[in-house]
Amino acid sequence: AQPRQGRPAALAPADALDWLHATQALDFIGVSGIDAYTAATQLRFTHQLWQEFFAGRGLRERCPPQPGPAALPDLAAPPLAGLDEVLARLGTQDPLPGPGVSPWEEPVKLALQLSTRPLDWLRHLQAVNLALAGRAAASCQARLQAQEDGRQLLAGLQTALLARSRDVDIDLRQRIEAAEALGEIGDPRYLALGGPGTGRPRCLLPQPAGWVAVPAGRYRIGTPGEGEDEQPVTPVDLPAFKLAFAPVTNAEFRCFFDAQGYENERWWVGETALRWLREGLRNEDQMASDRQLFADARADLAGTLERFPGFTESHHVWLQGFAEMSEGDTEAQLRAWYGALTYRQPQEWVNPRFNHPTQPVVGVTVFEAQAYCRWLSAQQTGTQYRLPTEAEWEAAARGSAGRRWTLNVGRSTPTRRICATPPRWGCSRPATRSTAWSTSVAMCGSGPAAPTPRAWRPQP
Repeated sequence: AQPRQGRPAALAPADALDWLHATQALDFIGVSGIDAYTAATQLRFTHQLWQEFFAGRGLRERCPPQPGPAALPDLAAPPLAGLDEVLARLGTQDPLPGPGVSPWEEPVKLALQLSTRPLDWLRHLQAVNLALAGRAAASCQARLQAQEDGRQLLAGLQTALLARSRDVDIDLRQRIEAAEALGEIGDPRYLALGGPGTGRPRCLLPQPAGWVAVPAGRYRIGTPGEGEDEQPVTPVDLPAFKLAFAPVTNAEFRCFFDAQGYENERWWVGETALRWLREGLRNEDQMASDRQLFADARADLAGTLERFPGFTESHHVWLQGFAEMSEGDTEAQLRAWYGALTYRQPQEWVNPRFNHPTQPVVGVTVFEAQAYCRWLSAQQTGTQYRLPTEAEWEAAARGSAGRRWTLNVGRSTPTRRICATPPRWGCSRPATRSTAWSTSVAMCGSGPAAPTPRAWRPQP
């Protein structure tokens, strides 16, 4: 068959039959719910992507107000099981599962991309499934931003998703889902500077209203009854400072990554930082400590576990695994954790549990954190950005009431106002930046950095 006026001509009956047999032999299609060819007139595409594509084509112009909601399938999210019921089934460190998604999610995203009326689609989705509306908008965001009505609709979606993410009366899982959908279309709490056509790399900063003033005062640092590194409780006098409302997110750190921050040694100051960047560092002390722990576990697992009464069930399983490993395999794992490895991205950069745009960036060393702050300070924002000391971090996180951390859901959650940190001790600049790197004194203190290949290693 030859093209006619830009469109392919219909196949001759014999050719059509050959085509049908070929596509069925490749398992592209089945017929009437069975695998053998019959004379039935309905075909079933066996591959899910084919099914979603043709379902999306069928939906593309069926959005309200015409022909009306009755012409659409049910696009609401599946019902949620009770949170307490779900938590009761989870292991100690199992991640909290998110809400289920509509089986029509992918066809709907395709329908929006194919439809001549994406705004009508999004208005309908916002009313019946807000999180799906956000994810669907992300699939055609460039198209929406090209027109004023589209930009206004995106702004309304952002506002609605942000409000849901901060509504304490809504199920925690739906709040997280809303915040993650918000990250896909842009969080309005952040201001984008630079980018194409400006001559400067793109960077993200909190909007002016996102800077929080922390008053000067005496703060109690440390926790009684915790580990030795948390004691004694010590009063510390801090001057007033300002800080951003949340730790640095993956979206913010991506600007540094995209600007080739790992390739420009200008941001990596000091011999140790440059050596980490160029060739990696070995953490001999931690290797020796863990090597002895695993040797003790091989010799006497029960006795070793008794030394750690705070270990959870998953810690027990983790240590038992190493007790059953050979010394050679254990040594290989220690090298993987603490050996001289070079990195060009955060450790969890491709881990879906930790790499969503609105989640705080994790799995970075003090060297990466400092390089990011130096890069950000050079982006003509009028402000210098630094890491906090441990005392400043703890004072900001606890507040004057001395509060402690909230529920751990087994994965980093999108950033909120309760997570914020100030810069170095004694900084008097008018604005300072929060960061997510304060797991120890070495991580955020003003002293020398510990030569670790990563700020932390995987835990059981």
